[in-house]
Amino acid sequence: MELIRKARQGQEDMQNVQSNMARISGSMTEMNEVVSVTGRTFEDIFSSLGRAEQTVADMLKKMDAVNEIATSVAAIAEEQSASTEEVTATVDTAAASAQHVASESRDVDSSAETVADSAARIGGFVGSFRI
Repeated sequence: MELIRKARQGQEDMQNVQSNMARISGSMTEMNEVVSVTGRTFEDIFSSLGRAEQTVADMLKKMDAVNEIATSVAAIAEEQSASTEEVTATVDTAAASAQHVASESRDVDSSAETVADSAARIGGFVGSFRI
């Protein structure tokens, strides 16, 4: 009897082991699915990071291009400022020359009047002599 009871106990233990193994197998299948999904998720994350890295690299290239354009615009503005200063200096010189010419013209006009007055007096002196 003891042997039968032990045999039945062994059968029950074996059934419990099989039941536990079935549950473990089910859990392992679920874990395998979770690991598989996790792996795909990491692959997606790494893929996204690669695309993000490329996007950042493209943005940096565009920023470099904008920086080059800004540098060119600054150089052009500096050249334009220098040209404007040269034009202003030329206009100032032309204005000073025009004032000088105007002053000289007044002096010439005054001298012409003096010569005309002198010529009239000389003409009056010459006319007073009769031959």
